[in-house]
Amino acid sequence: MKKIGFIGCGNMGKSIAEAISKDKNYQISIYSRNFERNKEFAKTIEATAYETLKELLENSDYIILAVKPQVLPSLYNQLLNYGQNKKWISIAAGVPLRVLQNQLATDNIARFMPNIAAKKQESVTAVAFVSNVDSNFKEIAFKIAECFGKAFILDEKLFSAFIGISGSGIAFIFEFLHAMALGGTREGLSYSQSLDIAVSTLNSASCLLENGVSPITLMTKVTSAGGTTIEGIKTLHDGKFDSTIINAVHSASKKSIVLEKKAQL
Repeated sequence: MKKIGFIGCGNMGKSIAEAISKDKNYQISIYSRNFERNKEFAKTIEATAYETLKELLENSDYIILAVKPQVLPSLYNQLLNYGQNKKWISIAAGVPLRVLQNQLATDNIARFMPNIAAKKQESVTAVAFVSNVDSNFKEIAFKIAECFGKAFILDEKLFSAFIGISGSGIAFIFEFLHAMALGGTREGLSYSQSLDIAVSTLNSASCLLENGVSPITLMTKVTSAGGTTIEGIKTLHDGKFDSTIINAVHSASKKSIVLEKKAQL
């Protein structure tokens, strides 16, 4: 059984810990400053809550760094004592692999970038590794990421693009669904019913996008000559829908680069 320790147990840490705990190949332990609260949460997922960081480090093989990025520098001195004897996974936003590699003095480091759907085991997670990472750890880390959704191994330099289409992009989808629901409301449906229909339609569209089928191919199948769909598509084009989405992804990606640079100062 693989022993996984969580340093930090905020919303994302809890979501990931809960998802991983469903796989009985993993034994979960957690540490954060609020020991009493951790004890209560640990009971719900049959995990162990440790009162000190030292205890967690000594009783875990894989360490998930789930603290806020500004907290990490205060931990490095203590973590360094265990650096080469542990496998490290960081979900700390804006902290690049090279910083972790320098501070922990090891190559066995992975960086995860999940989204908020981790709590439903439906996260889309970007995964990157230090170039000289142990191959066995690489395989295990990827399996851990798959415990809470779908994972994609990316070069770390593409994380900003990933944020644009997933980390921030999930909010764009919420905005789109809200707008669809408002459209239905304008035509006489209640907002709640419109939203239910819009979400169900999104789910039905998603299930068709399998085996690399292009969304354009599927779109043309429902766009009849002189029909209703082409009228709606024309309105989207007139409103620069495609370029607006492209620019939204670009803006979020660009902002993530700025924030990551600030986090390293």
